[in-house]
Amino acid sequence: ARFIHVWEKDASSRSRLLWKLGQSPVDPVTPEQAVAGIVKQYPASSATFGSDSESRYLTSCNIGEGVDLVLEFAVQDKVFDHSQILELAEILADLHRRESIVLLRKNAKRVHQLDQIVALLHSDLDPIRVASCLASDTSEFLGCGRVSVARRNSSTRWELVAATAVNFPDPRADATRRLCGLIEEACKSQNVDGSVPGIIGSSTTISPNERARGVSETPATGSPFRVRPLSVSGHWNDAEWCAVFEWPQGHADVMEDDSFNPICSHASLAFRNCTEHSNAGLSSIIQRFPRLLRSRRLLIATALIPAVVAGLFFLKMDLQIEVAGKLVPTERVFVFAPE
Repeated sequence: ARFIHVWEKDASSRSRLLWKLGQSPVDPVTPEQAVAGIVKQYPASSATFGSDSESRYLTSCNIGEGVDLVLEFAVQDKVFDHSQILELAEILADLHRRESIVLLRKNAKRVHQLDQIVALLHSDLDPIRVASCLASDTSEFLGCGRVSVARRNSSTRWELVAATAVNFPDPRADATRRLCGLIEEACKSQNVDGSVPGIIGSSTTISPNERARGVSETPATGSPFRVRPLSVSGHWNDAEWCAVFEWPQGHADVMEDDSFNPICSHASLAFRNCTEHSNAGLSSIIQRFPRLLRSRRLLIATALIPAVVAGLFFLKMDLQIEVAGKLVPTERVFVFAPE
């Protein structure tokens, strides 16, 4: 065959080129001319193919749910008849149908894994355990070499809380310090409105000694990485948590995964829920105390309590109690006759 073109056409007549063989130009209008079960034969252009015995054949076959596979190719007239062309189209349609099923199963499995990760992120109100879940459970799903989660200590300082395969990151390790420095740099690089979602750069592998001291790798030059603030607004201004995602060398394409943004959004919601609804520890109560003071219900309850107490002290009322009983003397003497 001089060329072979295979399209996928949906119910709205939108076509997508699946496969192309040969140097012939592709006409996007061609799939609209195909009819299922019918082979259309067109004379091949002599300027393109240079032979009068060649023809261009066009047919389509239904895949399912209004989706058709369109086959177009140019071949010598004596090679194929119409029945063989229809059989070839059915074979290609069946192969594409199987490939679509495999793709759907793969996507369904990935969606199920994403649902499990989201459920784990929202299953606890302890921010440390949420950070550990984000660092350990999302690395393999996103194809990351490491995920590091840090917490803000002050307006400019960050503390590394969790990292992939590291239970307790050493704050004195060089890798930990460089990670925190990278986060501080990302925080400073925000726009005026603080809406920068993070920075994209590259990282390099550090020595085994540094890996044993806390964190396995340090962003510098080499592998791709991304820094994201974990706030519901997506701004650095109100971000109390952030994460550094690092990928192995040669895997920059996985950074554009559609699951990356949903994971960051749900992690931000999980950390906010920890701050607003967690009842664990005195620190949580102290953090919620300013918000409780601004609560309207708390103000009403606080005003009613003194009023009730004052009423009990100053209002005088008679207390009347009705009971059923029998009068008996306080002292009783039993007299017995002498024997």
